[in-house]
Amino acid sequence: MRYTLKFPVDNPDGTALTVVELRRPKGRDMRALRSAQTDLDKSLVLIANLASLTPAQVDEMDGEDITALSGIVADFFGGPR
Repeated sequence: MRYTLKFPVDNPDGTALTVVELRRPKGRDMRALRSAQTDLDKSLVLIANLASLTPAQVDEMDGEDITALSGIVADFFGGPR
């Protein structure tokens, strides 16, 4: 699943991250949620893992983009947005 960021962020190499590509979650992604305290934390962990991004990159994303990506992640699980 591809999502074009409305508000691009900088990659560590100085280029702009404009498109995020999310893969479907696997068991290891579910296991990574054990340490997440809140639903928001879980969503951020999954976005980083499924898009192969660092937590710092996800932290720099605009709230509107995080909300949209969280909706895509929820759809993977058949959950509501």
